[in-house]
Amino acid sequence: MVMALVLGHISALEFWRTAQPRAMENALRYRSSQGFGGFDPTSPAAPVPGESRLVPFPEKPSAPRLREFRRSGVADFSSPLHVIVSNAADRTRADDVICHVRPEPFPPGALARIDGDVFVTSPELSFLHQGSERDFPGLVGLGYELCGSYRLAPGTPRGFRDGPPLTSPESIAWVIEQSGHSRGVKEARKALPYLVSNAHSPMETVVALLLCLPVPRGGRGLPFPEMNGRIGVTDEAMRCTRRRYFECDLLWRVPGLALEYDSDAFHTGSDRIANDAARRNALASMGITVITVGRRQVFDWREFNELVSVLEKRLGKRRRAGRRDWSEAQYGLWHRLTSVGVR
Repeated sequence: MVMALVLGHISALEFWRTAQPRAMENALRYRSSQGFGGFDPTSPAAPVPGESRLVPFPEKPSAPRLREFRRSGVADFSSPLHVIVSNAADRTRADDVICHVRPEPFPPGALARIDGDVFVTSPELSFLHQGSERDFPGLVGLGYELCGSYRLAPGTPRGFRDGPPLTSPESIAWVIEQSGHSRGVKEARKALPYLVSNAHSPMETVVALLLCLPVPRGGRGLPFPEMNGRIGVTDEAMRCTRRRYFECDLLWRVPGLALEYDSDAFHTGSDRIANDAARRNALASMGITVITVGRRQVFDWREFNELVSVLEKRLGKRRRAGRRDWSEAQYGLWHRLTSVGVR
């Protein structure tokens, strides 16, 4: 049995968002050795040489131990640091640490090794822990981030950094099923059906949630698209472009509709306009209609509703009169996501 310092909750999320390259490499390498290579827990990957299937047991964190860890600089952690202990007696009384008690064993794949005897909860278990700490759109948005290729980074020019997908909806579902009735499971299970992989930015996530979450949740109930779906360019379409393929932000292959979010859509130069036109023409020749939206169309309530009407017609979705008016819930979700994003 390995006595270990186990990071959890918001500190685990901060690790997955801000870890130094070496620490991230160690954590992902350990996950692969535990059967999570390729994010398919039902098909265990071959162990990575030099790794073993350790079964860490959370230790009682001492003040010197915590100071040593903070000095290591493996990631940008806020204060207090959140750690997991096995029983209430192991809690440390200090202003800069919060101990979460977890008496039950960790399910397979629930931890990743950072270095030595320091572990962090996996992206899947970190998602589950956030179930009791976030509202529904915030939890779904976190799932898009963990299953996508970006990490929120407040204070940076774009507000996010690029990064590889850390998990998938399938792996999150598997860990949820292994977690019994742990805190956060109920909320995580409710969010799970609405997770989609491969979002490339927070605004892609915001647009997808506004359009596709169920009407009672404040969304518009449109079918979920492929996020950044790839379309190979046909020989005929090569007349319009030199590209071999395109990726569309939100893609509905049937009926052939792509929605592209461009924050600079109304501030482009002649080269950009020409490239966008060639892209639209090539996709049109393959039966894909492209609708480009900018920040204004998402952040203005009236224009957003006009966009929804256009998409509903293109996707063949009819608005059905019902006994209940969901406009208040829809405005609430729109205001929530356009005001504070998916944090």
